[in-house]
Amino acid sequence: MYNFIIVLISLSLICVVVTDIYRRSIYNWTVLVIFLMSLGLAVLRGDALCCLLVAVGLVPVLYVLWRCHLFGGGDVKLMIGLVPVVPVAGLLSLFLSIAVAGSIVAGACLAWRWIKLVTGRGDIGDQTVPYGVAIAAGTFINLYHF
Repeated sequence: MYNFIIVLISLSLICVVVTDIYRRSIYNWTVLVIFLMSLGLAVLRGDALCCLLVAVGLVPVLYVLWRCHLFGGGDVKLMIGLVPVVPVAGLLSLFLSIAVAGSIVAGACLAWRWIKLVTGRGDIGDQTVPYGVAIAAGTFINLYHF
């Protein structure tokens, strides 16, 4: 059952990646499904209450990051929804993996923008980084230990 839930979370994260790349949006229903499945993992591990308390504690911190325009609203909700996916002791690893993946995604976005600028193709106007991709990649690293 544990592995089945991990596969479902992975499929949901792939949906997040696709919508974040093409629409720059992370749908609330996807985040809710991921949160409920993550909570199911925490229940199976026996640390659901602890994970919920940590998630609630992270809400103000992530809210401030959203208000400062450092994260999008969907990114904040997704990160909170993924807190129960790993044991509390693994949260630092999860967040560091997300940060490293975020650096790679941001670098790829800058490179793409530079290529468009040099070749003169497409608008290089105000672009955002699809950070849901980085959140999913960091989560995959923690779930599957690549």
